[in-house]
Amino acid sequence: MQSSKPFSSATNLKRLILEIVISLAGVTCSFALSHIGIIKCGLFLLSFSLLFIFINHPILLLVVAYSSGIFKDWLTEKTALFASIDFTVFIFSLTIIILTFHFIRVGKIWQLKVPPGFISFSLLFLLMIFSLFYTASPKYGLLKTSSFFFFNGSLFIFSYLAITTREDINAFIKFFALLVGGVAVFALGNLIHGFLKGNLIFSYRASFLGINPISYANWIGAANIFFISLLFGSIDRTNKIFLGILVVILTAAMLVSNSRGPIASFVFSLAVLGLINIQHLKIKHLIQGGSAILLTIIVLFFLLPEQVTSRYLDLFGGGSDVVSKVHSAYTINTRLFAWQTAVSAALSNVRTFFLGIGSGGFSSLFYGLDVRLYPHNMLIEVFCELGLVGLILLISHFYILFSLFFAKLKNIGGQDKFTFLGLVMAAIFLTFSAQFSGDLNDNRRIWFFLGLALASLEIYLKNAKNLYNDKYQTSNN
Repeated sequence: MQSSKPFSSATNLKRLILEIVISLAGVTCSFALSHIGIIKCGLFLLSFSLLFIFINHPILLLVVAYSSGIFKDWLTEKTALFASIDFTVFIFSLTIIILTFHFIRVGKIWQLKVPPGFISFSLLFLLMIFSLFYTASPKYGLLKTSSFFFFNGSLFIFSYLAITTREDINAFIKFFALLVGGVAVFALGNLIHGFLKGNLIFSYRASFLGINPISYANWIGAANIFFISLLFGSIDRTNKIFLGILVVILTAAMLVSNSRGPIASFVFSLAVLGLINIQHLKIKHLIQGGSAILLTIIVLFFLLPEQVTSRYLDLFGGGSDVVSKVHSAYTINTRLFAWQTAVSAALSNVRTFFLGIGSGGFSSLFYGLDVRLYPHNMLIEVFCELGLVGLILLISHFYILFSLFFAKLKNIGGQDKFTFLGLVMAAIFLTFSAQFSGDLNDNRRIWFFLGLALASLEIYLKNAKNLYNDKYQTSNN
């Protein structure tokens, strides 16, 4: 005889809970509509929906956290919430909470491990804390130190821990392609609209929602070098066509940013990628791929209006706008003078040579202000503010990781090799670009790709080992 009790089964209990939640949601929405208006209520429901999506797709949240700088300025200007609450702090806090909840839910909270290179990263952070006792910029120094640990560390740790399966890697690729492709199409569409309206000026620098063009170009460039690597290794025709179109769009979006540092880093990364792939691809295919990319850049360069390429021409004296030439010379000379000043400060005495002038101290040295200013070269910045000890810690951190990556690359085969290599090349691109612009925290995206590369390396090596064992057992049978 079937029980008549309302909680006689787990299904009835779940149904009751769902009905209670729906009822409460309906009451809440009715109350909200009558008190805060339909627009704010809609925003609330949208936020709730996004939260639900992020909980069920933590990889998407990780991609959003990596891309937080792309949306921050616009959200700060357009929404009252992020005018009072820093969007980057908000999205990173949300990422930490949701991913921690995810680890608990899937039962992996006690299986978490420390990634390679974390010790040198932690020692660099401890040195930054120690340097706060003698820095001339205590406010910026404290902000810089805490941001390095919270933002850079979170991207490094959680990108490493969140990716545990091949499905996670595929989900990242899909989310990343949709987000980066959508942003690039929007930026190019906005550029075309401005060109047709006659609103472009010389040295015009296209970006997304008004963010810094260099930051935008670095974000696009890292994605571009990643997808180019995938294109090299793709064997599916449809996938090749999709990746080819995406690479053309991203390359155009990079060029119109009119940012020289990211473009130089992109060319350097392409050269490195080509040298690595000489061992894994036929020379004919490598030449075809490299020629196609080079031809795409040249064609885009000549098709695009001079307003969005003038800064590149100024380097060779080919620009036609005098103001643009003067500004370019000023920018380059200012950077060179800042680098010279930073190195001279580090070499001024024994203490500064070994321990630097303190975290954030360059701003007081060069500008006389305790504000967020830096020499726009990550290695020189660390040498100036944290001395030779800090520089050794940073370089050893990168050496540990990159030497591990290239040592294990030969053990990965097929499409997996190019996916893994793409993640490594994105980190190389961002590391090289960090020598032209930004500081440690601006270049936090490096650690996102380092964490992803570590995670994918473990997955692919495990898969390669399983394939070897299966083949070995089959041969014995």
